[in-house]
Amino acid sequence: MTRPRREQERGTVPRWPFHALLVLPAAAYLWSGSYPGRHTAWWLVGVLGLAAGALVWAGRLVANRVLRAPWSWWFLVAPVAGALVLGLAVADGPLRARWELGRGELDAAARRVLASGNGEPTPLRLGTYTITSLEPVPGGVLMDEATGDGGTGRAGFAYLPEGGLQRLADEGYLSLSWWRPLGDGWYAWSDGS
Repeated sequence: MTRPRREQERGTVPRWPFHALLVLPAAAYLWSGSYPGRHTAWWLVGVLGLAAGALVWAGRLVANRVLRAPWSWWFLVAPVAGALVLGLAVADGPLRARWELGRGELDAAARRVLASGNGEPTPLRLGTYTITSLEPVPGGVLMDEATGDGGTGRAGFAYLPEGGLQRLADEGYLSLSWWRPLGDGWYAWSDGS
């Protein structure tokens, strides 16, 4: 007598509770990418959690095949979700989305600094970022973000309408190990030290 399908799958198929648990490390990993540079603590939580989930998923897949349990579409959920998370991270989706949320406030602060030629008192909350330095530089404005490169270095944003981020690095205003253009003269940067 054969056991019902549900009983055969029990313990081998990663169903919704397994996938729901993976939302937390996936969110931590994506949140780490929403900072200029990378927030190391959130990145580590995300990577370790996702790695543990991948190991459990692989173990369940092997158990399912060894026990010759019926195949289930649930095995496709984690790889598809993982590809989506990886795609968002590679495309800088979290950084760009979070940046757009506060863009109006960041633009206004940059315009004030350009108009006055002076920095502003900090720390200053602009959008969802805490800015610890807001200073005029040749050709634009340089902002340091509070978390920097996850506590390992300096990171932030630069508003340079005519470009010139590498020029600022060459002149010693910042060092660059990573940077991304955000559009309309804005850049995210990190010194990665």
